[in-house]
Amino acid sequence: MRMNGRLARLLVVIALLALPQFAAAAKPLVVGAGTSASCTEAALKQALAVAAGSGGGTIRFNCGRGLVSRARDRPAQHDD
Repeated sequence: MRMNGRLARLLVVIALLALPQFAAAAKPLVVGAGTSASCTEAALKQALAVAAGSGGGTIRFNCGRGLVSRARDRPAQHDD
């Protein structure tokens, strides 16, 4: 019985190693450098362009502790 358990575990490990490595997600893109002044529309557009060029991704914001508001008359797009 012990040998069967070890063999089963070995087969599971081999099967897991053979799977594609989707779990290793790309690092998120970051807009801003910790201050509200660094969270510009240009920085957002750059992040959108990089995400679009790489097939998508997560964009995070590092704009400091205060509230940051940017008014736009239309949705932001990477090709604006």
